[in-house]
Amino acid sequence: MLDRWAWRILFGGLVIGVAAGGVGALLGPLVVGALYGSEFRPDPWLAGLAAGGVIAGMAGLATTQILVARGDTGRMAAVWLGALAVAGITIAVTSVDPSLRVAFAFCMGESVALIGLSAAALVPRPQME
Repeated sequence: MLDRWAWRILFGGLVIGVAAGGVGALLGPLVVGALYGSEFRPDPWLAGLAAGGVIAGMAGLATTQILVARGDTGRMAAVWLGALAVAGITIAVTSVDPSLRVAFAFCMGESVALIGLSAAALVPRPQME
């Protein structure tokens, strides 16, 4: 039963994350500009990456609960450390505006975490005899 949820969360997180990224890029600057003023209007890429990263993060959080329910927190910690490393490397190797670099690293880290957590939830754990 939990495996089905892991697949649903992974697929839903990726699909909705991509859609949220597109909507965020299109509408994010307009909404932020209307609410906070034009001086705070973000770049469309920044808004899109932030929106997509938030959805991936929320889906990853839901997948984390599957691993907690199974008592598999060791795998969970390993995945999050790997995702943190991906985010750090992304910051180190990209050479764009600092805000955009951080948004890209956030989206990459959360996406890698979602995929890794899903893999950890779906790959059977070896049984000890």
